[in-house]
Amino acid sequence: LCIDHLWGTVRSVSDISEELRESDGSPDILRQVCRSFRAVELQERTYASSQNQICQMIGDVEAEEAVHQRFLDLLDKNSSPQVLLERTRLVTRAMFQPIPTIRQGFNEVMDRVGLNGQAYIGVHLRRGDKHTEATSVEVAVYAHAIRSAAPHLKLVFVASDDYAAVLELGEHLGSDYTLQVMPSTRQRSGHLQSRSNSRDASTRAGETVELIIEILVLAHADFFVGTFSSNLGRLVHTLRDVSSPANQSISVDDRWQPGVAWRTFRTDYCQDSLSNRDFCDTRSLVRS
Repeated sequence: LCIDHLWGTVRSVSDISEELRESDGSPDILRQVCRSFRAVELQERTYASSQNQICQMIGDVEAEEAVHQRFLDLLDKNSSPQVLLERTRLVTRAMFQPIPTIRQGFNEVMDRVGLNGQAYIGVHLRRGDKHTEATSVEVAVYAHAIRSAAPHLKLVFVASDDYAAVLELGEHLGSDYTLQVMPSTRQRSGHLQSRSNSRDASTRAGETVELIIEILVLAHADFFVGTFSSNLGRLVHTLRDVSSPANQSISVDDRWQPGVAWRTFRTDYCQDSLSNRDFCDTRSLVRS
């Protein structure tokens, strides 16, 4: 089933497939069919122009339903959200095993930016073309989450595709905080997937290695601030120590539960039972 939380309707895949067959690629009809899916409200321009991509979205939803059911079959359906997260972390950490050269790169970065043996907050601040997938969150909200997470921690590692956003975060936090980044971050001006795809294989491989290292640095932080609308944010959340309390990961946009993606898309993080109340209870006070 393709479940639509925004409009409260449930439509079968066969019904939508029939509409696709009858549409003959008409943009108006395809746009109407697109509205049966969450996320398309933000990406209507992209999905309304391609029947194949709409079909891919149907497949994504069906696949998630199947994976989620399999996930529940493997676990106690009555498990608490915290237990479910812990078991997901056990699986994720067992599967995510970087090769020795990447592990060495991680250790070198930790030494270079002065994080080894230090307590710090990890932040994933995505800009570039991310706005085509999810609503952008003001940098001021990230700054508030950092202060809420652990007022005593003043060392922050920022993984970002846009150095200007890092500088803006520093302005919001003030001189009491020390921000560290990967050396290459200072040359970044916003990730565009189309631009990245046009680069040669060697360059893309290097960028991927840097990304994996950043994920590891974020996962080892005492607190994590990011977005659960991002699969990277969800990955970091599940790569953190199994015993790390769920509220030591703060999402500044969506809520998320293991085994679920689409059905929690665009639902507020602070509605989750495992959310960080220090952040959520004061979020309305944030000023840009």
